[in-house]
Amino acid sequence: MFGLGPVELILILVIVVMLFGVGKMPELFGAVGKGVREFRKNAEDPAPPAQPVQPVQTAQPVPPAQPVQPPTNSNNTPLVQPFLPTFLLQSFYSIG
Repeated sequence: MFGLGPVELILILVIVVMLFGVGKMPELFGAVGKGVREFRKNAEDPAPPAQPVQPVQTAQPVPPAQPVQPPTNSNNTPLVQPFLPTFLLQSFYSIG
């Protein structure tokens, strides 16, 4: 059983008692027992799938994206001006 002998099992039990205390041991082992019971029940009698598996549909190819033009006003100038970090440009050009 995973190479665990009686000495290792006793050591593990002592560590568990130190961590959880004697009062929590029945609750802890009860939860472990319920988990093992549920695992065995599901391993012996697996539930059938709810719906049959549908074949995978292949996706249609996506047309290439068209370039986006910025909105313009009646003078054909862009409504949104690009942001220029002037404080960075000034500090860059002031370095001599």
